[in-house]
Amino acid sequence: MPMQVVTNEVAVKRDMREMLGRPIRVLLAEDHALVRRGLRSILDASGDVTVVAEAINGQDALSQARSAPADVAILDIAMPIMNGIATARQLRVEFPTMGIIMLSMHTSRQYIFEALRTGVLGYLFKDAALDDLLLAVREVHAGRRYLAPQVSSIVLEDYIDRGGVQGSPPGVEQLSGREREVLQLLAEGKT
Repeated sequence: MPMQVVTNEVAVKRDMREMLGRPIRVLLAEDHALVRRGLRSILDASGDVTVVAEAINGQDALSQARSAPADVAILDIAMPIMNGIATARQLRVEFPTMGIIMLSMHTSRQYIFEALRTGVLGYLFKDAALDDLLLAVREVHAGRRYLAPQVSSIVLEDYIDRGGVQGSPPGVEQLSGREREVLQLLAEGKT
């Protein structure tokens, strides 16, 4: 499924909401109560972010998204009933302007690339610094991508391993224009 590009109109609407002083509304989906509470405390204490809904699994996240409008969803990959990747896929369909951040302990290339293919704008590991989480929320809310430095390294290494430095890697012709653009930015060291 090709990634959707946030239009200027969507970005302008987000900028207008920010100028009005409304905090960034976050849906937090994490199956571990202690982790969820900690994340909520961090986000709510930031001053410009507020958690409007919490979910314990993917189905619950979809239900919460339908009843509590959110600007950004933070999803754990490994949730029961419906994992974060399946949840992200459905959120992209139902809420195309919602920014999605994947938060995971999994460093597997498979998880990272599958999440990015669903249209996730941010990817962080659970050992990320608190500032990185807040930066990711703000960047994704603004319609930009945020990949933790470790994730960027994995993506770049994969690109190089597939021959991206010396020519087009196998299958690059299957990438959309936006996917090639993102890949080029990663290769240039951008997050």
